[in-house]
Amino acid sequence: MTNLSAIHQELRSLIAGDATDWETLKEHLLTHSNLPGPRANLELAAAFADCFASGEVTAHQFDRLCHWAGLTPAEAPRGESGEFLPLAAVLALGALYGAAGDSRRAVILDTLRRAANDERWRVREGAAIALQRMGGHDFAGLRAVFDQWLPAANLLEWRCVLATLAHPPLLRDPEAVHYCLDTADAALTLLAGLEPGVRHTEPYRVVRQALEYALSVFVSALPEAGFAHLKPWAESSDHDGRRIVQANLKNSRLAKRHPERVDAVQTQLNSGA
Repeated sequence: MTNLSAIHQELRSLIAGDATDWETLKEHLLTHSNLPGPRANLELAAAFADCFASGEVTAHQFDRLCHWAGLTPAEAPRGESGEFLPLAAVLALGALYGAAGDSRRAVILDTLRRAANDERWRVREGAAIALQRMGGHDFAGLRAVFDQWLPAANLLEWRCVLATLAHPPLLRDPEAVHYCLDTADAALTLLAGLEPGVRHTEPYRVVRQALEYALSVFVSALPEAGFAHLKPWAESSDHDGRRIVQANLKNSRLAKRHPERVDAVQTQLNSGA
């Protein structure tokens, strides 16, 4: 039995519908969370989410997952073991989404959007991972969700969208890649139009950092179209747009696989410096 199989088996022995002993389950998750520490136990969080993917979730279980997902920073402080509960619950709701009915789906999407705005970066990351899981089952459905979010999205929500899409398993279809490249262009355009004072805020920083790696994932998935998207930003007068292009060119998935195309875009960057 693999370690992951053992984790699944142990969790399933603790999760038994309305008979679930939530305090024992909570203690198990907290004990094995790896928090406090530099890296939460994402394998355990994913295995916990797997336990709810079938959709056979009682009303009480669903309510408890939503409660854990909604634990505030005061109730589950960043970096402490308690932060693992909202992280794991957010992943579980993402796993459940595909088999959920419309009313539960609405609650799940609302919960994930709030998680995308959380001040705890692990919870924000959990929202992106949960959405990746949703997109792996139904990319068109994920796209529909983002099409609803983005017209009024704030910077943290843009970051969540970009982090979600920068996931190679979602990028097997060229149409999906074109959507991701267009979304990245929209994000770059948004950032370029912001007032200088906004550029010193935390939300701006995390969106910029997301773009500094996400573009290389998209471009690598569809190089001809991807490099064509980079070129206008290499010639842009916007300093951060050019910085984002530069960071992506340094990524090995582009630098090692497409050196001639990288050199061409780098020449554009240098000529406009």
